[in-house]
Amino acid sequence: MAKAQYSCQAAHSVPHHNVEHATMVYVYDPVSHYMVARTHSTCYFMALNIHQIHQIHEVNGLEQVELQMVASINGEEEKLSQSIIAHVYRIVDHTCKHHTLLLVNSTPATTPQF
Repeated sequence: MAKAQYSCQAAHSVPHHNVEHATMVYVYDPVSHYMVARTHSTCYFMALNIHQIHQIHEVNGLEQVELQMVASINGEEEKLSQSIIAHVYRIVDHTCKHHTLLLVNSTPATTPQF
């Protein structure tokens, strides 16, 4: 039985880059109408408008709102106020313990299409 042998050599002049991985977990709270995106260290909160609240329940609607949220994250988020924390306490307690809590502006410059 013949064995195929393949080899691949990288040129030494090309720098080696490590693959980076990141994960975001999304939670929609139907009581407070906030979408939450959680990373390993941060929870981003975005209040949904009436269109987004209805959009969540459409085909691909959740993904559309997730993309809108990611497009809105620009490094200028504010820390969550105590009044919002009180309003979304259940999510903070269950999903975002020991995370930095930030508020996302829900009106990105461009809305991605899914």
